[in-house]
Amino acid sequence: MAGTPRFAPCRPQLSRWDGARMCPVRREVGVLDRHLGVQACWTDRRYRRRYLRFERINLVVETRRRNLWPLPGGAAAYAETLQTLMRVLGSGRRRSEFEALVGDRLPSVSSATTVRGYVSVLVTLGFAEIIHGQLVPTADGKKFARSGDPAVLRRALVDRVYGVRELIETVAEQPMAYPELRERLEAKGVSWNNAMAVRYRVWWLVAAGAITAERVSRADLLRVTRAGRACARER
Repeated sequence: MAGTPRFAPCRPQLSRWDGARMCPVRREVGVLDRHLGVQACWTDRRYRRRYLRFERINLVVETRRRNLWPLPGGAAAYAETLQTLMRVLGSGRRRSEFEALVGDRLPSVSSATTVRGYVSVLVTLGFAEIIHGQLVPTADGKKFARSGDPAVLRRALVDRVYGVRELIETVAEQPMAYPELRERLEAKGVSWNNAMAVRYRVWWLVAAGAITAERVSRADLLRVTRAGRACARER
C-alpha cells in the first residue's frame, strides 16, 4: 500500500552487554507486549526500523477456563449425563442442532440459556471443540464417550478448569467444609465472582471420584480421595 512503511525481515540479534534479544519491530507491537510476557521500550517516534530490547519478566498467563456448569440429575449423575451428551454428539454436529437435541433429551429444561450452559461443559472440559460452527469431539471426548472412565474426567477437570487443582490441594491439607475452603482459596488468590463456583467444582470432583462429601452436623465435610491426590500431583 502506498505510503505504508516496509520493514525488511531480519533475525533477532543478541546484544553484547547482557545477552538480551533485540529485533526491529513497528511501534504498535508495544500494545501486545504485556500479553507475550515481555517488556519493551522505544524512543523513535517515526516509522522506521528500530530495535526493541526484550527483557523476560515473571508472567503467568492463565489458560484454564472459569466457566463450569453443573449438569442435571445431581453430582451422582454428572458422569453418566456427560457420557450421554458425548454419545449424542457422535462424530460432530452443528452447535444449534446439538443444542436442540439436548433440549429434547431434557424436557424439564425450558431455558435456552441453560441448554447452552450444558453444551458448554463439553468445550470447557476439552471433550469437544467448535470448528466453523460445528461441535466436534476431541480425542479425549471420544475416549470418555466409549469408556466413561472417571480418570479421563479427573484429568480434564484438573488441567482445564480454573481453581480445580488448587481446590484439591487445599482439601488435601485437612478435611474441611465449604466456608473454610472458600477462605483458604481466597488466601491463595483463587476466587470467583459467582458464589456457587466452588460448589460446582466440588460437585464435579465428587462425580469424578476425586473428592467425597460427608454430611456432618448439617455441613458437608470434604475429603480428597487417593485418586484425587494422585491426579493433582501430576503435571
